[in-house]
Amino acid sequence: MLRYATPFLHLIVLVTSVALLGQGWVYAAAVVAQVAILLAALAAGVVPARPLLVARYYVLTTASLAAGLWDWLRRGTPAVWEPAEGTR
Repeated sequence: MLRYATPFLHLIVLVTSVALLGQGWVYAAAVVAQVAILLAALAAGVVPARPLLVARYYVLTTASLAAGLWDWLRRGTPAVWEPAEGTR
């Protein structure tokens, strides 16, 4: 369950760190780290360096978890299995 909650936990950490920015260096470090990872993921499309690609992989994996959970909440699990077209 923790794996599926990862996208939301990241959002909670970001929002609370931004809200507590003046309270200590830990909150500033959390905001800087999250923004740096997001910027590295964006830069990976332009500069294919390995550390940037790792950041991109992490961000895309986390985002796909959120998208999959959102899709499941909207549509649910299909009741039946439908074979692909062209199969017997």
